[in-house]
Parts: sequence; structure tokens; C-alpha cells
Amino acid sequence: MYSRANSPCCNVTFPDFFCPSDSASVSRTFVVAKLDGTPQWPGDRMSSAWETSLGATNYVACTGFSKEVQKFPPRFVQFSTNVNRSRAGIFFNNSRTRIEDIRDGSSNTFLLGERTSTKMYSSWSGALSISPHHYWLTLATSELSPNSEDGNMKGFEFALDRGFSSNHPEVSVMSFADGAVASIANSIDNRVFSSLGTIAGRETISDRSWK
Repeated sequence: MYSRANSPCCNVTFPDFFCPSDSASVSRTFVVAKLDGTPQWPGDRMSSAWETSLGATNYVACTGFSKEVQKFPPRFVQFSTNVNRSRAGIFFNNSRTRIEDIRDGSSNTFLLGERTSTKMYSSWSGALSISPHHYWLTLATSELSPNSEDGNMKGFEFALDRGFSSNHPEVSVMSFADGAVASIANSIDNRVFSSLGTIAGRETISDRSWK
């Protein structure tokens, strides 16, 4: 993704990667260097001389709620690579999750879900390692129910919503590790939604709590 020769590939868009309800621009691409709307900081390789346009998507991978939020210049959201496995989802930094690692069961574990472009642009092509908050280009936390406001982001100068969201009335579409797809109500209890995002939390969840 750092090679200009690969830019045409990273900029490709796929119609099936977008939800019809999304109100993204027709181009379906976005410039990463302008992701947070702030000037680039010293030492960051993503300078004004290095920008790349990425193909967008409305579907991001579930990382459970394995993250740390730190406030230090220049306003990073730090993704933790050393997380308690009971809190981790299928996808995280350099993840290699196998189906047998999903101890909670593939029918009880989120694989992917929706994110509307009105909350944050997301990309199918990958996450840039030069800045921690760019991990959220491809990942979403299940800590909060869909379309919830992320209280941890208050006080930051850029708007970034790391969760799942949609433009559907009252629901977001989620895909499970067994291939099932379900519309999850925005009103789902945060604890239930978080539990569905982990691979080995060993939580007890009844179907009545979310179906």
C-alpha cells in the first residue's frame, strides 16, 4: 500500500462492497492523508507529498473490543496487539485466527458488519501501519452497540467512529463466522453485543437477547 505502483489496485471499488442504503459519494474512494482532517505530523511518512486514494467499503471486520485509547500528541488511537484473548474478536493486528480458535462457537461470533460512510470511511484494501488510528479503516470494535457514539473519542480533534453503524432504520446487518447474516437492532444491550464480538469470552448468550 506504500508503493505508488500499487495505488491503482488499492483504488479499485467493488459494487457488492457497498450497502444500497449508504450515502457515500459516487466515487466511492477517499484520500487517506485527509482521513482525520488535520495536518500531518513530524515523523509520519504520510505527508502531503505522500497521499493515496483507497477504494471504500461499507463492511469492516470485527475486532471484539481489544483496544487501548491513549491521548498523547498528535492524537493517536492506539490499537493494542497484546490483548486478553477473551476480549479479542476474529480480526486484530496481524491476526491468524482459525475456526478452532473461536471457542464461543462460529454461530455466536461476529465476522463482519456494516459501517456507514457518514460515520467514517472504511477500506477493503488494508490498514496502513504508519498511524495507529488507521487500523480502523478495516476494523470495528464491538464494545458498543451499532450506531452508538464512542465516548472514548470525545476530546479528540477529529471525528472517528470505530464501531458498527448503518443507515437502516434501527438496525445494522452483521455476518457471523458460520456464514449467517442477521439484522441486529441498535437497541441491543451493549454487553450482549460485546459478547457476540469475542471469540473466547465464554459468555452465555440466549437467542432471545438479540434475535
